[in-house]
Amino acid sequence: MDDYEVDLIDYLRVMWKGKWIILACLVVALAVSAAIMWTRPNEYAVTVQHQYHEQLSELLPSRPTAELSSGIDVATQQDNTLQAAVDATQASSSQQVTKKTTLTNGLVRTTLSGAVPPTDLVQVAADFTSLVKNELTQQMSGNILLAINSANLRVAQLTKERDMLKEQMTAALATNASLTDYLAEKVADLEGSIVQNQVLVETLQGTDPSALFQLNASQQGPSNVGPNRKMSVAVAGVLGLFVGVLLAFFVHYLASAREREATHKQT
Repeated sequence: MDDYEVDLIDYLRVMWKGKWIILACLVVALAVSAAIMWTRPNEYAVTVQHQYHEQLSELLPSRPTAELSSGIDVATQQDNTLQAAVDATQASSSQQVTKKTTLTNGLVRTTLSGAVPPTDLVQVAADFTSLVKNELTQQMSGNILLAINSANLRVAQLTKERDMLKEQMTAALATNASLTDYLAEKVADLEGSIVQNQVLVETLQGTDPSALFQLNASQQGPSNVGPNRKMSVAVAGVLGLFVGVLLAFFVHYLASAREREATHKQT
């Protein structure tokens, strides 16, 4: 216990002798940290929430076979479509703005942050929503084109089947009345499907892509997210004290080594 007290007193004595070194390191660390922190601009963040719902699938007579086999429901597919559009969109700003996106319960939350004035950042967020809508419109245009091509292909297939059934019906007209009636029902069903797909093609060709989806957006912020000047200066102060103490002990070690060397020469 006495040895411990002596060692502690020795440590305190060394620190007292090197108090100016410790104080100088502390002042330098605080000054440098304060100069850096107070010259950095404030950073702000705005969070934009988007929710997406499309009506194209409601116009189609049935869901695609690939979608049914994959087990992906419409809601999940819409969420993935929205997130892909948000990820593909870059914030329009002459200044550097970072983007972070998360998907939660059908809401895509996008946080835009940077050293941008709050009013400018709010405008950046509004422009970002417009860009996301443009991206979704382009995707919807592609989906409409695919749906039109699929419907035209379906019309061609159904027309071919109908013509074949009509030929069979003509051949069986004089020999088998029941078969003729059955084929007539099939032909009527095919003609109905043909008309349905033709109407779908005409509807999609005259439809504005942006009218087939809804994009709801809301903003939160702006809020100040940095820099945390007080915390940075406090951490710098602790580091300055630590470096000062180490330097004080190092100087004491050098002084002690010189004293021992001088004593050794004298003896």
